[in-house]
Amino acid sequence: MALADKIYNGHPNECSTFNAVDNKAVKIFKSRTQMRHEQFNGMVKEYAVTWKPFRSTTNKIEKHKSCFEAVTVICQYKLEHGEPLFDLLAGL
Repeated sequence: MALADKIYNGHPNECSTFNAVDNKAVKIFKSRTQMRHEQFNGMVKEYAVTWKPFRSTTNKIEKHKSCFEAVTVICQYKLEHGEPLFDLLAGL
């Protein structure tokens, strides 16, 4: 099951969303999980391929996919070798 924003409330079998029945610990966990995800998104957005217009004359979609995949692999490498995201369970 994935943790998702409230836009996915209609998919209870696939996504867990923020809701009123969550106890305090679950709310904190979901909040920290969402912040961690946004932190990774921020790492990806540091690369121009994700926010500048992509210019290519042939196979534009395939080339953009390859560039995006390369960026995510670089970010994963950074996470594994010196730039980790904050610890999801720290302080709980």
